[in-house]
Amino acid sequence: MKKRKKRTRSSKPKLLSEVLVGRLERYRKKHDLSQEVLAHRLGFTLMAVNNWFMKRHRPGRRARMRIGELVSQDRKSSHNKSKK
Repeated sequence: MKKRKKRTRSSKPKLLSEVLVGRLERYRKKHDLSQEVLAHRLGFTLMAVNNWFMKRHRPGRRARMRIGELVSQDRKSSHNKSKK
């Protein structure tokens, strides 16, 4: 019988929600925002945002959409600045 290779944590594919939370964290640090201000901008509670960053919960569908909108707006604005 063949032995199964153990999957290491790094080889596990990331979920979309994990990728988005990572982008959200970079956005937060880039703009020097507190989690509280970020929560307000997204329209969620501080507790919800903190739970995403602490990996206690994953953002739901509505939250993923809002995160995507916020992060993509930032990308578009920084992209337009670099063109000038």
